[in-house]
Amino acid sequence: MKLENADLVTMSRKPLKTTFNLELQFDSLAMFVAFSNLKLQTLYLNPEWFS
Repeated sequence: MKLENADLVTMSRKPLKTTFNLELQFDSLAMFVAFSNLKLQTLYLNPEWFS
């Protein structure tokens, strides 16, 4: 895969924004996983709450 000069310029301008977006996505994914685990533990410990 050959990168054109324009692509290199665009890439050099964008890394901060991309990293920031990835970190945001990772944070929300981590929150979602933690929340799911909490829900599963609650369901396991207190099944009558969900019956």
